[in-house]
Parts: sequence; structure tokens; C-alpha cells
Amino acid sequence: MALTFYAASTISFIIQIVVLALLIGALILKNQKKFRQHGILMLTAVVLHLISIFVVMVPSLAAFFGSPDALSFADAYVSITAVHAFAGVISSVLGVWLVSAWHLQKDIQGCFRKKKVMDITFVLWLLSIVLGVILYLRIIQAI
Repeated sequence: MALTFYAASTISFIIQIVVLALLIGALILKNQKKFRQHGILMLTAVVLHLISIFVVMVPSLAAFFGSPDALSFADAYVSITAVHAFAGVISSVLGVWLVSAWHLQKDIQGCFRKKKVMDITFVLWLLSIVLGVILYLRIIQAI
């Protein structure tokens, strides 16, 4: 069981590193005013992120919070897990909403009105990824 959980966690970790690279690439494209390419990278990042969430993270979170260890919010890793999950859910919902609102339009004028939401989504996503790395390091340390 541990190897399977470890393998799934490692695959999810790799996907999240790819997502982070896509976020950075999308930020660079945005700064270069290549908004359509920025949107395509963000769409790709959201899709990969959702795959990782539903295939690995939701089952892991359900198993974790179903265990007696999850009851101790005094444990730093339980708190990190809760913040990671909350930031991840909010950033994922916002990410889906943003790319859905854009839906591959060539006219990106409507996107500019959503810049504050994009910035909040990026910060929450970054927070979630950083906390996820901390959790992943704990997982591989425990195995």
C-alpha cells in the first residue's frame, strides 16, 4: 500500500512541478503581452491540476482525514494539510472559472476585468503548491 501511495504522490508531485512551470511560463507570456498563449498555458495548467486533484489528492485527503491522526490540529502537518487543501480548492475553482470565462476567445478584453481574481488565484495556487511540496517531503521521509 505504501509503495502505491508513494508512487501516486510522486506522480502528483511531478504533475504539480509541471503545473508550476506552466504558471511561470504563462506569467512570462502575460508580461510579453502574448495573452492568447498565456491563456492556453493556463488552460493546460488547470486541466493537469484537476487530473492530479481527482486522481491523487482527493482520495489521499479522504484517507488522511478519515484517520485518527487527522484529529490533532496541534500537529503542524495537519494544519498544513488543511491550509493546503483550502487554498488548493479555492485556487482550482477560481482557475476553472477563469479559463471557462475565457473559453479560448480571441478577444481577451474581458480578461482584463478579471485581473484581481487572476492575481488572487495565482497567489493561492502558489501557496498550495509550496505547502504541497512540504507535505510531499514529509510523505517520502516517512516511507
